Amino acid sequence: MLQAASSFLPVLALDPKPKERILDMASAPGGKSTYISAMMQNTGVVFANDATKARTKSLSANVHRMGCKNVIVCNYDGREFPKVLGGFHRVLLDAPCSGTGVISKDPGVKINKASLHVPFPSKS
Repeated sequence: MLQAASSFLPVLALDPKPKERILDMASAPGGKSTYISAMMQNTGVVFANDATKARTKSLSANVHRMGCKNVIVCNYDGREFPKVLGGFHRVLLDAPCSGTGVISKDPGVKINKASLHVPFPSKS
């Protein structure tokens, strides 16, 4: 899977170790989850979660295609994890954003975003 630095740097910062239990809270389409799995040498467990059920299809496909045997794909609101399942060694939340970071790959983003799509900091 070809990844931009913005995709793999959060995983390097997370620094997953073999045999750990790791939660990737916003994992679709799976680039970070599969990289975590590889860094863990396909040991331990990676819970690849995405709150949007439709996105779990591509996530599951990529996990399977990359041969990740230690990844469990799930579909929960991340706020529910303490009730559903806990005890993680590490948690990655690389939250979805406005999409403006892909301007170098898709120049059309510059003209397709209105000011209402980009959050501005509130003035104090």
